[in-house]
Amino acid sequence: MDSQRRTSLQTLDRALELLLLLAKSPTPVSVIDLSKRLGANRTTLYAMLNSLLEADYVQKDSATGKYVIGYKAFELGQLYLVRFPFLQAAQAHAFSLMEKWGMSIYVSTYVEGVNTLIISDTHPVNKRILHEGLRCPAYAIAQGKVLMAELTDEELHSDLNKIELQPFTPNTYVDRGQLEQELQKVRQQGYAYNNEEYMTGISCVAAPIRDLTGKTVAAISISGETDKVQKNRNSLIREIMFTAFTLSGTQ
Repeated sequence: MDSQRRTSLQTLDRALELLLLLAKSPTPVSVIDLSKRLGANRTTLYAMLNSLLEADYVQKDSATGKYVIGYKAFELGQLYLVRFPFLQAAQAHAFSLMEKWGMSIYVSTYVEGVNTLIISDTHPVNKRILHEGLRCPAYAIAQGKVLMAELTDEELHSDLNKIELQPFTPNTYVDRGQLEQELQKVRQQGYAYNNEEYMTGISCVAAPIRDLTGKTVAAISISGETDKVQKNRNSLIREIMFTAFTLSGTQ
């Protein structure tokens, strides 16, 4: 790779880091802070910021001179959702389930690094636990186990080799052999159950949403306080599997 191309790629990487930093910051960020956190000199930083400002991926607060993520980043994120034509129908089903059970409903997809990405979330008032756009470790949540169960053995081994299984609660699967057995069980029964494996006190049931070829493209789940989930476990399993099956016909 020649030096000019290497420099261009490094600049692109730095610009993406900048966007992610601004997207995650709850408050505007100054050039000084950006320079420190990115390890970039101010000349390079101003050049990147000016380009991103012109494209509306970054906005500048006129009162403070600090920077925030721009509206174009939101537009780009919304365009990602076009990949999931069932999403509008899923949100309608999610609202009905939320009203009936008083629990949170999530639709998630599988992304690199053995993570799930929440692409839709529906919650009762004041009961929001996770949120849209959040990446969660697939092996620790019901949606993720559904999605991982659909991988081939080769794909699963490749993805698991990229990470170390971390315990989020005493119930998290941190033994690879036990996790693979659990995924085999999920594959056979057509749904996944999460017993406080990511958050203490919260359990979850999930099922796969498939495209017209039968390939799993997402998972839908219902999540709530463990006592309530366990008490209604069989009913919740039937409901979420039926909902997933219904959505699988809307591709």
